[in-house]
Amino acid sequence: MTLFIDCEFDGFGGPLISMAIVSTDGDEWYQVLTDQAKDPWVKENVLPKLYGLPISEQGFRESLASFLRKHRGETIVADFPCDFRYLLEKVTMPGGVCLNVELDMRLIYSLTTNPECPHYALSDARALMKAYMANREAA
Repeated sequence: MTLFIDCEFDGFGGPLISMAIVSTDGDEWYQVLTDQAKDPWVKENVLPKLYGLPISEQGFRESLASFLRKHRGETIVADFPCDFRYLLEKVTMPGGVCLNVELDMRLIYSLTTNPECPHYALSDARALMKAYMANREAA
């Protein structure tokens, strides 16, 4: 099975707002870390599309680790390098301890996705999976 990740953040390189990961087996994970932003574009285009209330940093990490442990050894695909940056930050605990996860990472920057609801991380991750699978079938 393969996983697909998308993140929303407050301006390029800014704080993480939400993250979504979907699997080819239909398993999905989505969490909101904050519903606040400084960037005007993010306020207008990302925050209105958040689903659910923000959870604590610790809750976010625990939820993410639980999901990733169910998918140990799978490949996770992103279409933008920042998605991996935020993932790696969240699996690294304060003090440098890494959560017990095992993933292979694959960056595919050239896929064109068509999300149903752009800038909603879960919709974007689903669209990435759909584009990736269609590209594989066409090859």
